[in-house]
Amino acid sequence: MMFYPIVRTLAYSIWAVAGLLLWIPFIARSVIAFNSAMIFATVTRDTAKLTNARNALDVATIFYVLGFQNIHDFTQPDACDLPAPQSGGRKANLAGFTLELTWTVCWWALVIYHKAIVASLTQDTLASGVVIALVAFVTGVAITVALFVNARKRKE
Repeated sequence: MMFYPIVRTLAYSIWAVAGLLLWIPFIARSVIAFNSAMIFATVTRDTAKLTNARNALDVATIFYVLGFQNIHDFTQPDACDLPAPQSGGRKANLAGFTLELTWTVCWWALVIYHKAIVASLTQDTLASGVVIALVAFVTGVAITVALFVNARKRKE
């Protein structure tokens, strides 16, 4: 029984850093998506996308705290009494996770290296071509994954 508090403390410590690194880009993307949906809904008078964006924004706002709650719930000695896990499909989960991780890595790379990226784009044409190609590739992969996940969800 002494094992659970140690694991919980270690998990809290890791989540405090890792969760924050994931949460900041996630909430930024959710705010951008919500505002884009709000503009779309205002122009087209179609509020369906706005409702979906609001739900995603709600999830983003509780994401960080939910990580701590999950650690607390699953590091209790009686955690085996919890309900059986529900899964939306292994491939869909992996694709969604990959998309989120790609967004997070791109976000932090842009935040950390934005000055170097701007400098290389303005000074070196080869570097600017490489950066543009890399951005286009990452964007293409992200869009492909998003379309794949969306198509899978429609089939289910």
